[in-house]
Amino acid sequence: MDSALGTATGRFSWLGSWTLVTVLGTGLVLLVSGLGLGLAAFGATGHAALLSASVGGIGGRFPELLALIGISALLYGIGPRWQGLAWVMFGYGVIIRFFGQSLPDAVQQLSIFQHIPRMPAEEFSVAPVVYLSAGGVALVGAALFAFRRRDL
Repeated sequence: MDSALGTATGRFSWLGSWTLVTVLGTGLVLLVSGLGLGLAAFGATGHAALLSASVGGIGGRFPELLALIGISALLYGIGPRWQGLAWVMFGYGVIIRFFGQSLPDAVQQLSIFQHIPRMPAEEFSVAPVVYLSAGGVALVGAALFAFRRRDL
């Protein structure tokens, strides 16, 4: 990092470019995963509607991951030793998503993975998509500000 930041590259550009690559890579992986699942489902059943449902269902997870990327970037912007807490958020979310249905609703809602409906099984709602997306972008902005102020 010192060699990169010792050049004309500023802190904002450095962390911003890394975060942008992470966001774009995440979106690409979700898109390819949805296409792969949809093509497999279409090939097995012959129902073309499964292709769009699969891409939409998997792509619909993007705001949750954007929020997680924002949390991770903010923790890194504050200090690299704090970034590991993003894994705690991820682990908690995975445990709640797959095993937490019997827990109280308040405990489940602490997970970022519980707000977007499980499409296509559940009906789509735009509000959580907007909130998580805006929150993720705001967290990335806060991360860039924190990183600029952090003492390296």
